[in-house]
Amino acid sequence: MKRMVICMCLASATWGLAQEKEKIKPEFGVSAYVFSGNAVLQQRAEVDQNSFIRDGVNVEFDVKWDGFGVYAGLGTYSLTTNRIFEGQSTYLKNEYLLIPFGLTSSYPLYKKGDETKLSLQLDVGGYAGHLYKSQEKTTDLTWKEKNVGWNFGFMARMGVSYMMYKNVEIKAGLQAMSDLSKINTQKVTKSTMYFIGVGYRF
Repeated sequence: MKRMVICMCLASATWGLAQEKEKIKPEFGVSAYVFSGNAVLQQRAEVDQNSFIRDGVNVEFDVKWDGFGVYAGLGTYSLTTNRIFEGQSTYLKNEYLLIPFGLTSSYPLYKKGDETKLSLQLDVGGYAGHLYKSQEKTTDLTWKEKNVGWNFGFMARMGVSYMMYKNVEIKAGLQAMSDLSKINTQKVTKSTMYFIGVGYRF
């Protein structure tokens, strides 16, 4: 009898938790970001080059359950640097395709009534990167390469999100990226960027 009561209590508790989970509906969103900052370009048999990341644009879709969820997107950015190659000063510009994915979370910081107006955003994940165009110039010559290769990396983002209207939010913060594998002989590391974005919650 005692075992039956315990089993019934456990079953009831499990059913109750399941019912609570069913009440949490998924919340969908889309966000567009622009970003820029600094990075280090590592190349085989060469000194690490301080570089600049610019023209960063990224569109992401996410789904959340009570503030926690997943995201995936598509973006692009450019990396530029000056270096010495065979005794000459050269200008290097790499253009990348970015496919980010990972976990996203938001924590309320300020509420107005039942509506969260300001929240902390924390994202962590990875990305697939494709160096689709590389161009290097001197005063006399220009070298170009296309579809150089693919790699993978780590990505993290921390910022704040302000809900301007019912479904429209403005975002700003810091973003870090680091390649875990090389494309050809190149690897982008220690990148620190600022981002701003706008999002829409469905």
